[in-house]
Amino acid sequence: LFSLLRYVEFFVLALLLFHLAKLAGPVDYGKATIAFLSISYSAYFVLGVNQSLVKNYSFEQDAEKKVFIAQFSLLYNFAVSFVAFICIYLLLLHQPFAFAVALICCLNIVLNAVLNIFRLASTTLHINISRMVFVIVLSVLYWMLVNNITTYFFYYAMSLAAATVVSFYFLLRTGLLHFRIKPLSNYVSH
Repeated sequence: LFSLLRYVEFFVLALLLFHLAKLAGPVDYGKATIAFLSISYSAYFVLGVNQSLVKNYSFEQDAEKKVFIAQFSLLYNFAVSFVAFICIYLLLLHQPFAFAVALICCLNIVLNAVLNIFRLASTTLHINISRMVFVIVLSVLYWMLVNNITTYFFYYAMSLAAATVVSFYFLLRTGLLHFRIKPLSNYVSH
């Protein structure tokens, strides 16, 4: 089911992008290429740390240390998303969609961090729901309100924000992440 829903997501996004290309025309769509590339490559800001955390999480036996790894992952991704937001906003500063694209990149990093925690806990249902919220909200907003590239990026960011809120709701509701502040020395092996 997870793979099938991912293909549905890719298909819907491809349809929206083909329609957007037709709607915007070659000149405006070409000007937005830097924005599409920024969104695609923004995941590289994380520098592979999430994969390392997944490896450590899978080997760890202590439940508290697993929670620490998940918390660290989330905090790290928040910090990285802030840096990505600033970098991408400055890169696109003179474009009308600069803020929206920077926000998309930031939200992508945070959402993927939360979905990564769901993968660690093998809760694919929450991943599927979060991704479908994104696709459904984006599709509805696209067909109702998008009339140019700038509004597309704005509603794309709103859709990602909705999916991120839903993901955090599941994350807190399932207890996969609870916030108890303890000294770092509790988690470091001596």
